[in-house]
Amino acid sequence: MMYRLFLLVSILFLSSMSLKAQSETWDLQRCVAYALENNIQIKQSHLNVESSQYNLDQSKLNRYPNLSGNVNFSDNIGYVNDPFTNEFSNTNIRSGNLSLTSNVNIFSGFQTVNTIKRNEVNLAASQMDQAQMQNNITLQVVNAYLNILFNYELVNSAEAQLATIKERRGRTKKLVDAGTQPMASLLDLDAQLATEELNLINIQNQLSLAYLNLQQLLTLDPSESFEIDRPESLELPDYNLAAARTNDIYRTALTTQPNIRAAELRISAAEFNEKIANAGRLPSIGLQANVFTGYSSARQQITGLKTVFDTLGVQFMGATEEIIFQQDAPVFGGYPLFNQLFDQRNLSIGAGMSIPIFSRGFNTNQMQQAEIQTRNAAYNSQLAKQQLKQTIQQAYLDVASSKATYDATQKQVTALETTFQNSEKQFNLGVINSVDYLLAKNNLIRAQNDQVRTKYDFIFKTKILDFYEGKPIVLE
Repeated sequence: MMYRLFLLVSILFLSSMSLKAQSETWDLQRCVAYALENNIQIKQSHLNVESSQYNLDQSKLNRYPNLSGNVNFSDNIGYVNDPFTNEFSNTNIRSGNLSLTSNVNIFSGFQTVNTIKRNEVNLAASQMDQAQMQNNITLQVVNAYLNILFNYELVNSAEAQLATIKERRGRTKKLVDAGTQPMASLLDLDAQLATEELNLINIQNQLSLAYLNLQQLLTLDPSESFEIDRPESLELPDYNLAAARTNDIYRTALTTQPNIRAAELRISAAEFNEKIANAGRLPSIGLQANVFTGYSSARQQITGLKTVFDTLGVQFMGATEEIIFQQDAPVFGGYPLFNQLFDQRNLSIGAGMSIPIFSRGFNTNQMQQAEIQTRNAAYNSQLAKQQLKQTIQQAYLDVASSKATYDATQKQVTALETTFQNSEKQFNLGVINSVDYLLAKNNLIRAQNDQVRTKYDFIFKTKILDFYEGKPIVLE
């Protein structure tokens, strides 16, 4: 009994959690934030920033001395030369050496300093690239989000049209049964009903595709439940369409758009590359220190003294006399490893200067290549600013055009609503046939769909101009 009760409670809990997850909706800000955190392209741009940071860190560490160690060991068999005693022998000799070497750059034409400055600029430029990628993804998410809202309105409109046709068919069937309307009117409405049902299915498919597009931008699993937050009403923004505003927007965008800042930073990076290339023409000064010690199994040390007697033949008056004398001779013994390493240590310190005299044109070529890169970076900056200005001008024309188109469709809808109302009255009175009635209705439906499309087109294009003005993108 307790098990069944526990199972029932668990099922109810999981069901409530599932309903809660399904009822949870995503507003525009949440979609944008999620995309910025999980989009693959943005993650790749973050890796570029990390790489630039590591390059900067390495260039700073290059100011300090390096240190490297070397360990060698050899086992020589046969007639070999002892590297430490420089004597040949037929014994088995084991030898080894240890060394530590350090180099430090004292002066290299300010190459190290300029490399650090260049890498600092490259880091800032990569951060601007990441910000630009975030902006691009944000606009894509906004467009996909508005496209879903647009298709929702089309679905609502199609459902309303389908309900109207069904209602009209029911009334017409009664009139046909009463003999006041011909059967052809009912058949025409049946055909229109099938058309409206097919239209609703197509629009629902478009809505599903719009959802799929947004889920793919957010890297969400399309099989999971996902629903956006739909505002109750999305009013048209009261936008200032003065043509002179484009210059103000452009001046603002020059200070807010990351790609413009990135292009300017790359000019600075190219100028530092010129200074780095110029360092190849200047002398460089460095210091080097080396610590060395070694060991040989053949080497021995004096462990004491011993008295030895020796004879020496001396000629005296034609006779040879032997003189016996004594002397102290050294006694050799083993030389322990650590004693040898300590006794044979050697320290050397030196300084050197490298003066470039003739590099077969390499340094000159590097300078010329660096100057070309600087000019190219300047052109890229000019091109980015030019493209930005053209984009803003085009965006303004798009806003003005979409607003004019929306106003025209609004007038068209108003006129066709009046026409349809008259056609409906005439159809009810039997003045016109069902073909003329359906023609008036279809014209109104097309105009209403155009009005919805131009409405969302105008909203999105105004958001683009808001984006270039540095304003946050929100739906009101």
